Amino acid sequence: TQKTAQQPEEANLYSLRSYYYRDAKEMDKAVADISKAISLRPERDYYYSTRAGYYRSLGKTDLALADYSKIIELRPTQSWPYLNRAGYYKQLKNYEAAIADYTQVITLSPKMTVGYFNRAAVYQLQHKYELALADYATVLASNPKSTSAHLKRADIFYQQQKYKSALLECDLAQEISHGKSKDAYVLSGAVYLSQGNNDKAADALNKAILLYRDSIY
Repeated sequence: TQKTAQQPEEANLYSLRSYYYRDAKEMDKAVADISKAISLRPERDYYYSTRAGYYRSLGKTDLALADYSKIIELRPTQSWPYLNRAGYYKQLKNYEAAIADYTQVITLSPKMTVGYFNRAAVYQLQHKYELALADYATVLASNPKSTSAHLKRADIFYQQQKYKSALLECDLAQEISHGKSKDAYVLSGAVYLSQGNNDKAADALNKAILLYRDSIY
């Protein structure tokens, strides 16, 4: 605190002290310090990112969104602020805004599958299943061993009552994970229940339970 008082022009000192206040759970003081840092060096994007994180912890998502919008003004050709802002939009269930930002991530960084994966997840929430499946397919074309993408596709097929396709995706997830995917067993169990195959459902769910026990003991 003394060093900051002696050199108030040093934005970095206020930023550093804000971390202390954050760890001490004094979030109002943390926000005040990082805001002071921003006022001294408004061109530093990571100060806005830090403050957005503080606002998020305080439940002030609208203010966090404003900070990421400011970062985008400063760094319009970088994908990461769009990615983060999209996450806030998704949290607020502003799905169209989230999709727009994830699409911008894809435009700026087409080789990063995170844009496709997250956009697919939003499409899935909107029940736009074919668009979601297409984006997950793009993820798998780049990373065929993405168990998460296979499980997301399995869930969509389950919702569409395309049970054979759902089970195939679950099997692929298990193959990649060497039979260690609890989620794949749970989902395949749900599919078997929907098909009226109670024995296979019980077997799948028993395997999920065993994996869960192994993970906590």
